[in-house]
Amino acid sequence: MILAFLNKKLNWTVIRDSSHATLKTTAMVMMLFVDGKFFSTVFLSTGGGDVVADLLIGSGLDRWTVLLIMLAMVFLMGMFIDWAAILLVTVPIFMLIAMELDFNPLWFSILMCVNLQTSFLTPPFGYALFYFKGVAPAGYSMVHIYKGILPFVLLQIVGSVLLCLFPSIVTYL
Repeated sequence: MILAFLNKKLNWTVIRDSSHATLKTTAMVMMLFVDGKFFSTVFLSTGGGDVVADLLIGSGLDRWTVLLIMLAMVFLMGMFIDWAAILLVTVPIFMLIAMELDFNPLWFSILMCVNLQTSFLTPPFGYALFYFKGVAPAGYSMVHIYKGILPFVLLQIVGSVLLCLFPSIVTYL
């Protein structure tokens, strides 16, 4: 509003239109949270979380392999599902598994957040990719943008590996 005022473009039409757009976006995000919470509650109350936990914990794999499987699942989901939906569905299940495997809950949460950041960058539904396309100069295609984000996805993976190798990066304070 301050910028619109300073640019002498603040009027009731701008306020009404921006309020309407904000309401639509907020309603969409809130529906996502409500639906994700509903799914998560039903899934966990019917024993789905226990099935997944028993499958991963009872697999006989070491705790780091189980962690890698959980992170890989979140990474793959990030390619197709919004980060908020992933958060609402996986965290209640994966946090129980992480606690069972004696991972620090703070460290695991930060590791999940770093991993979830890739959902903004990974094709085909990475939101940041479409933002980039919207501001890219004419002549740049989505293929150019997909190629351009590869180093950043690799940096996310390197960041996750560093957090695994040096947990004190997260838990120092």
